[in-house]
Amino acid sequence: MHRLDSNWITDYYLPKFRVSPIWRIIEMKNTIWSEFGIQVGDKRCINARAKAWIKLCGQYKQQYEMFPHYVVEIFKANSNNKVKIKSDNNNVFQRIYICFDSLRRGFLAGCRPFISLDGCFLKGPFGGQLLVVIGRGGNKQMYPIAWVVVESEQMDSWSWFL
Repeated sequence: MHRLDSNWITDYYLPKFRVSPIWRIIEMKNTIWSEFGIQVGDKRCINARAKAWIKLCGQYKQQYEMFPHYVVEIFKANSNNKVKIKSDNNNVFQRIYICFDSLRRGFLAGCRPFISLDGCFLKGPFGGQLLVVIGRGGNKQMYPIAWVVVESEQMDSWSWFL
């Protein structure tokens, strides 16, 4: 049987931590009990959650650091694509706006003259929100036009997006 220390718990349940970064200790203990029949103490679960948080933050941070490279690849694919990144004074990512030229042209050529605005929360250690402009296709399907990732849904974010 595996040694159920905090490192093993972190590695084994990393996908679960990725979906729910603030996985409650009691739920973690109950899951381990139901899967392995082993009771684990609070301290071990707290340490596992802290280690998972550190691993996930590192992974997310690396992804955010790759945004400039992502923008270069978007422009390589089509120089008419629109991408804008906003950072603070310390060069820390705040927002990114993306509108692919083919989606914009497709909306203008074949969609109904109607748009909708929507947003949803991003799960993960850094949070944020995804705001989207959606059109209506010819067969009444949703048609994404442009989207932005922002720190929170507020008037400043929406006006920067629109």
